[in-house]
Amino acid sequence: MSLLLLLLASLATSQAEIGCVLDILAKAPNAPLVVNSSFQYPTPISIHNTQIYFSQGEFFYIACPNGTSNYPIVGSGEVAICHHNSTISTLSSDLVVDFHEIECRQETRPNVLHYNTDTLCEHNFRLHNMDNVVFGTNLTSISMCFDYHYYVPLYSKYTTNQWLDNNPSYDPNVTFFNPSEVFQGKNLLEYEKTVKERMENLGFGDYITDNVTLILGHLADPSEFLTSFERDLTFDTSNAVFRWNTIDQGNWKKIRLAMQELITHGGDYGDVIMLTGALNVATLVGKKLFLDTLFKAIPVPQWIWKLMYSKTTKFGIIFFVYNNPWNKKSQADSEFESVCENVFDSLNWVDRIDNEDAFAGYTYACTLDRNQIFDDTIDKIVQNVLK
Repeated sequence: MSLLLLLLASLATSQAEIGCVLDILAKAPNAPLVVNSSFQYPTPISIHNTQIYFSQGEFFYIACPNGTSNYPIVGSGEVAICHHNSTISTLSSDLVVDFHEIECRQETRPNVLHYNTDTLCEHNFRLHNMDNVVFGTNLTSISMCFDYHYYVPLYSKYTTNQWLDNNPSYDPNVTFFNPSEVFQGKNLLEYEKTVKERMENLGFGDYITDNVTLILGHLADPSEFLTSFERDLTFDTSNAVFRWNTIDQGNWKKIRLAMQELITHGGDYGDVIMLTGALNVATLVGKKLFLDTLFKAIPVPQWIWKLMYSKTTKFGIIFFVYNNPWNKKSQADSEFESVCENVFDSLNWVDRIDNEDAFAGYTYACTLDRNQIFDDTIDKIVQNVLK
């Protein structure tokens, strides 16, 4: 065993002697939801593990939202108290139990609370939250700046950290949920099923083939969160935009994985602010791609982008992937000139990007230096992130 692992094991043992060390994913994918007394998802005690610490007598909250447990804990949440090691007690259900024996099997996934806030974001759009609820308190994991005219998110905003990839037991068998209150009766899942017909109505039916099509793709990705409950929140169509499947599995995926690798293994970036969004409307032969032709809504974005900013290190970067496999690179290059100054070729921690293949998605990157950002929307977003 390495010296580092011995030190971490010693730390966990000494902490357990005076409190509780709980592995919040011990029963994953059927682990209960745990938050601290401030209704925050607790931070693991060290890198690359999922153990959290509570001092002896400290209280926290445990829940099994919309599910059933092998112990009679209150599904909507109740107060729990740390005794020692992994022994806890719950107040409402009057239970003394080894935390690591508690299972929570959710009956419906995702279990999401949607609501509009009074907070305005860029373009006077309104922030829309997706939360879990514990003990009557909303736990906001994702906030979206949503355009209710085009029915598309400008971006999803959330926080991640170096523990994001510590959930290998996550069950991804979740289907997208379409919140009717957000889309005013428009079902994006039906739009996805009928995308061939809708592109034919635009005169572009031949662009949808057996191998190339438009799909609903996550903005906030499930892999960017630690707990299964937070990951489940991402399966919401208001957290998705239409993008080409080859791009989704091409350079877009490689960019997402490169950013995760940087955050988890590239150093201590602390809590990292992430925004993932869409910009402008894609065109084919000069015609804008709206999948709802009647109301000119549900657009296919011209760009999909991903921004990270670490307040700890002040490091920030934003990537753009051209969401159109049918246009030439010269056109993508020309259109990007109005977005920001491209620094992609100077990055030494992103590799395996194929910038010669249109079907992978032409990829660009910019710093958060506002002097090098030319698009008004992106400039305002960066300004608000850096506040």
